[in-house]
Formats: sequence, structure tokens, C-alpha cells
Amino acid sequence: MMAEYTFEAAPLLLAVIVLVVVMIVWPSSVLFLPNLVFGPG
Repeated sequence: MMAEYTFEAAPLLLAVIVLVVVMIVWPSSVLFLPNLVFGPG
């Protein structure tokens, strides 16, 4: 039963991990909107 939930959650977990890696590698992609609204640093 637990294996079914793990198998079903795998795509979501993979997407979260990819998103975290993107935020670490390219922080400007995360900070684009706040910089646009409030100005850079």
C-alpha cells in the first residue's frame, strides 16, 4: 500500500526537486518579480 503512494508521488517529488535545483542555480529567475517591483538589491 505504501509503495502505491510512493509510486504516485514520484512525479511530484521529482518536480519539486527540479524546481529547487533551478532556484539554486538561477536565483535571478526567482528574484525577477521582486526586483521588478521593488528594484534590485
